[in-house]
Amino acid sequence: MVGNKINRQIARRMAKHDVKARFSKEIKGFGANLKKVRTAKGYTLERLAYEAGVAYTSIYKIEN
Repeated sequence: MVGNKINRQIARRMAKHDVKARFSKEIKGFGANLKKVRTAKGYTLERLAYEAGVAYTSIYKIEN
């Protein structure tokens, strides 16, 4: 009984980790594309942030 509970807990933790890893890779890809498009358009971090209505640190974190 205790062994099954521990196995379920381990499985849940592993599943959460996999989702975070996939999400992290997707965000990095999105961030790289965002930076490419932003610089191609001649936008600064501050200008894009202003246009999007978010703090420039948010854009910075996404890109990096």
